[in-house]
Amino acid sequence: MSTYFQLRQQITNDLKNRTDLDQVIRNEIIERVSYYQPEGFTLHQSTDTSINTVAGTASYALPSTVVTVFGVWFLYVTNWIKLNKRSIEWMNTADNIQPAVKSPINNYSIYGKQIRFYPVPDAVYNIKLTV
Repeated sequence: MSTYFQLRQQITNDLKNRTDLDQVIRNEIIERVSYYQPEGFTLHQSTDTSINTVAGTASYALPSTVVTVFGVWFLYVTNWIKLNKRSIEWMNTADNIQPAVKSPINNYSIYGKQIRFYPVPDAVYNIKLTV
């Protein structure tokens, strides 16, 4: 991640031979910040990897220290795969098939102090929470 001054210098280098650079740079910075803003990051964010799935189990208690979950990943072989956040309503609609669909997970939902995965995990996966 770049600092503000590194970002200014990079934009300056990209826009050589312009006389109105100051305003152009300010506009570009606002545009780039707006692009990444929904991801949210604070200095107090950390990761928690204490959840390990069990094949056939969809719901797990969140660690007691978790207040807000900003992102969820699962370790698939050697790669961390980001999961899609879904509403509990979406999850209830998608996960109503009996027997449950089991495969590597790609969706999660938070409800109270529980996290639920869909499809239902088909194996043991380590879960990483950005909290």
